[in-house]
Amino acid sequence: MNEILSTLLYLIIIVSLIIASYYDIKKRRIWYLIFVPALIVSLIINVLFFRIELFSVLSIVLFGLLFLATKTRLFITLSALIAIAGSALILLKEPALIVPWVIEIIFANMVIGEVLFGVGDIKALVLIIFSTANFYLTISYSIIRLPFSIIFFLNLGFSSVIAMIFSLYYTYMKTGKFSYRARVNNNNDISKIKFRRVTIGDSEYVSYNIPFMVFITIAFILTVISVSLSTVI
Repeated sequence: MNEILSTLLYLIIIVSLIIASYYDIKKRRIWYLIFVPALIVSLIINVLFFRIELFSVLSIVLFGLLFLATKTRLFITLSALIAIAGSALILLKEPALIVPWVIEIIFANMVIGEVLFGVGDIKALVLIIFSTANFYLTISYSIIRLPFSIIFFLNLGFSSVIAMIFSLYYTYMKTGKFSYRARVNNNNDISKIKFRRVTIGDSEYVSYNIPFMVFITIAFILTVISVSLSTVI
């Protein structure tokens, strides 16, 4: 039964991520409700079948906060409160889920300022950790079981490095310079590069926003493969 549920969750999340990746590349923005269906299915499965109740409630609240303006004091205050109160409650009631909860909190707070990930990316990350909180990678011939969230966190770090290399390479191919920001010499340069215009001092630049959803999808698929193989080796 668990294998069927995990496979169903994997498929729903992968489909959602692929659709989001398409829009991230083509439109450079992601529909704000795209992950809600997967979130609802994950909630039902976690509560009814895995009996993960407190963690589910806290994760839904955390996901809901991401619909607020993330640069406001309200968001920062509420996210801090849920991080502290949620961690205390998880340690008391569902201590086995403290690792995925902490990773959720880390991801959710990375949205402040949107330095690396956008709001859509963070929603995807919170969804992934929430949906897979009960999944583990078992190392062969040992009793070691690593949470899915840890493996995903490592794979995401690897794919993020690839994303940054891709960004530098892509900018170089378009501008002839290895930089995440290329100087604009004239208006024709902007027509060649569909980047966001930035003014710094007296100079104009274009800043490339990496479609991180693609690399989040890659990291998730790599993690699913790792966890799936660990159950059959």
